[in-house]
Amino acid sequence: MLLRGQNLVGYRNYPDDVVKAFVHHAADVGIDVFRVFDALNDERNFEAAARAIKDAGKHFQACICYSVTEPRMGGPVYN
Repeated sequence: MLLRGQNLVGYRNYPDDVVKAFVHHAADVGIDVFRVFDALNDERNFEAAARAIKDAGKHFQACICYSVTEPRMGGPVYN
């Protein structure tokens, strides 16, 4: 399952207890691997989800976000 860190599967920020309950319910119904990212790459937004995932005995994968601007869009390409 792909989680947006503290935002879970939406765009609003949820409190830690909601994150914990969501992760535990997802784990109970069979989700084993959780990939977690934050749009701002702020690892503090991973903490509640990572803790809940590990407490549930499931696999936590931290992800980072990046983007490039193509020359056709007027920007440089970063490698």
